[in-house]
Amino acid sequence: PRRRRSGLPHGADEPPARRFSVVDNRGLGPGLAMFEISASASFEASHYIEAEAGAAHYRRVHGHSFVVTASVARAKPDSEGWVMDLGALEELLRKILAELDHAVLNDVPGLEKPTFENILLWIESKMKAAGVSPSRLEIERPTLRQKAVYTPA
Repeated sequence: PRRRRSGLPHGADEPPARRFSVVDNRGLGPGLAMFEISASASFEASHYIEAEAGAAHYRRVHGHSFVVTASVARAKPDSEGWVMDLGALEELLRKILAELDHAVLNDVPGLEKPTFENILLWIESKMKAAGVSPSRLEIERPTLRQKAVYTPA
């Protein structure tokens, strides 16, 4: 049987690698310990991609189910013991994604080219406008098992 190293989860041979480095308006920097919370929400939308490098079927209007996860990080919890109220983060994410739900993404201002990357940048701008700086954003099309991750600087 495998022996457990002190402080490591069962079966772990070494400590988990840091997932990312962040520098944001809260003074976090590379290599610093931090707390990160996340909330997820989904939306359904259609789009088309007019990219020279893309496959021909990308140019036809088609729809997807999307799942977005937004994370917020801080070096330490606030006086209430939180990075941020998870309910507030979830509510903000749902409000933002409601603008995309059952829409043709190409018709949404700022998403004329609705790639994963541009959708994440659009979500980041909406979160920042609401006073929240995400540390990590993920978008996924679960039925296709496709995903993109954005870690803002």
